Amino acid sequence: MDKVALVTGGNRGIGHAVVKRLSKEFNGVVLFTARDANNGSKVCGELNKELNTENIQFHPLDVTSKESIGKLRDHVQDNFGGLDILVNNAGVLLRGDMSYAEKAETTIRTNYFGVLEMCNSFFPLLRPHARVVNVSSQLGSLRSVSPLLQKQFASATLTIAEITALMEKYVRDSRDGKISEMGWPDKSQYAPAYSVSKIGVTALSMAQARQFKEDAREGIIINSICPGWVRTDMGGPSAHRSPDEGADTIVYCALLPKGTTSPNGEFVYSREIQPWTAGK
Repeated sequence: MDKVALVTGGNRGIGHAVVKRLSKEFNGVVLFTARDANNGSKVCGELNKELNTENIQFHPLDVTSKESIGKLRDHVQDNFGGLDILVNNAGVLLRGDMSYAEKAETTIRTNYFGVLEMCNSFFPLLRPHARVVNVSSQLGSLRSVSPLLQKQFASATLTIAEITALMEKYVRDSRDGKISEMGWPDKSQYAPAYSVSKIGVTALSMAQARQFKEDAREGIIINSICPGWVRTDMGGPSAHRSPDEGADTIVYCALLPKGTTSPNGEFVYSREIQPWTAGK
């Protein structure tokens, strides 16, 4: 069956730019997702026409719904028999008058648990030498949490279950009004819930990479990346980078050639491995 790359949140912004690049540089089908089926279908038609191709396909997806993820997984399994590239790009940065606790719960559910459920569902479909790219952010710096939490998240033996427990604890602490007391970022920091969610995504990616080193399938690589501050609906018009520039490191990691050993299990920005430890 055809090779296939799957990009979540590919209807606009960075994801849209990733789809365009992969359509040109990846020898296979590029399947992208969006929550709005009508908009996604429209964008898919426009992209195929603009790029004079037929290799871009669309499927609706809500990353907060296990049922929706399951339908997409079945579609990929039935039509392609496996998966070669997974780009977990979909995410939210909430603004407005929501309470801290509401923002924390919604953001973690989408940005962390959405990625976790996508990985749990699609990792069994990954073919040997597959590439996984989890879009994170430098806003998810360990400097935004207490030294105790920094030590926990930076542990080289941290498990996925432990990361998940920390994400659940953050939501509970935000609900109980214990943010500062428990070492989480408060409202004085920019987008604190987004920052914590991306700490979770980076830690998750590193733990997953450790697991893949013991996987029977050869050469599967996973990295987390920061696209930089990008001019999108999320990043705003004053951001330094265009969507194409933001997509570059994602596509770079998605197309790492067979035999690559590094980067793997790393946090990557501008195609370079970045230290993800406290104080750096």
